[in-house]
Amino acid sequence: EKPSHSSSDHHEDNRNLYKSDAVRALEAMLGSHDLSVEDSVECIAPSDRSSMDLLGDDNPRARQRREGEERGASMLARAEDMRRQMEAELNAVKRSQEDIMGKTESFDNMLSRYKHEFETRNARWTEWTSEEE
Repeated sequence: EKPSHSSSDHHEDNRNLYKSDAVRALEAMLGSHDLSVEDSVECIAPSDRSSMDLLGDDNPRARQRREGEERGASMLARAEDMRRQMEAELNAVKRSQEDIMGKTESFDNMLSRYKHEFETRNARWTEWTSEEE
């Protein structure tokens, strides 16, 4: 057999369903269970409101805020991943460029040695052929 409830008891039960843990904690602190959600919000400092979900998960604004925060965190994580990837690609390009510069420098040194050797041999050849004349 179900206990009988007056309509005001039924209304009170429904109202309590929408109270968050923060509102219940505030009521317990103040010793009153007659606070409305709006009254509770007014009792909490504005800096604390952003970190407390006073209206519960069923509230569209609270849900939108939470979803917005989640999307923002996700976008931030993706942006950070992209930054790391671009940084890695940039470092790879720099290493490749350094490698190319090193090879170019090595080639230039080799070319200078061959040029010097050619000029030395050419000078000797010229000197040797002029001695024979």
